[in-house]
Amino acid sequence: MEKEETTNRWDRLESLAAAIQEANPNKGGMISLQALKAEDPEIVEELQATGVQFTTPKTMQEVIVGYLTHGAGWFITSVFAFTCLFRLFLCGTPLGFADLIAIPTARLMWEVQEWAVHSRWFHGEGDGRAMDFFKSHDRHHDLPYYHLSVESLRISAVWFHVVLGISFGAVALGAPAAIVTTCFATYQASALVYSFLHAVCHSHVPVTGYLKECKENHIKHHVSPTHHLNMGPNRIDQLMGTDSYEARNRMQGVIE
Repeated sequence: MEKEETTNRWDRLESLAAAIQEANPNKGGMISLQALKAEDPEIVEELQATGVQFTTPKTMQEVIVGYLTHGAGWFITSVFAFTCLFRLFLCGTPLGFADLIAIPTARLMWEVQEWAVHSRWFHGEGDGRAMDFFKSHDRHHDLPYYHLSVESLRISAVWFHVVLGISFGAVALGAPAAIVTTCFATYQASALVYSFLHAVCHSHVPVTGYLKECKENHIKHHVSPTHHLNMGPNRIDQLMGTDSYEARNRMQGVIE
């Protein structure tokens, strides 16, 4: 019964989001909390009761606290810290030149994987919707842009186990355990940066420089979900043809 109520609630949100977007084409597909309340104030209260936080952080300290108290944020941070300690003190091999090669290589692999997963699994179905297992990402897009946003613990745990399995497989095939651990730590660091930046982009924290670029790119992604799929600079999006000039133009003035 509870599962059915939850499903109905998210179905209502999806319908409301579509109606708001259709009625406000000048907003570039973005949804505000005020518009959602005007359409259905009850669903806002229901969402808040299930843990959706519409009171978004206004300082970096509030983002950090909100991130670390979220299940996925705590999980990613803990795994990264443990992996670093394991590499530094338990692998039996000091950091060396091979690690300096492994770190940027693993980081590049993350950027490619980030684009591929976001493109194929999160937005690969009709109208840029997610595959069934990743429907929580659709809900993220259906919510008003400004909310405390950290990826779900389920998705984070699945990703962790996949990468962990690949790492064990690499060691079993003869790859040095220390270098594999360095790559794994780099992947965890990339996940931490990605998920934390995501929380910043959905907050009211004033940003400049690199953070401002990240937020503008992410707003473009919410305006056009099949474009601007990477959180940071547009290198992979430009290479893969998902750097949309239309989204850039529609983004102007969308978020006030």
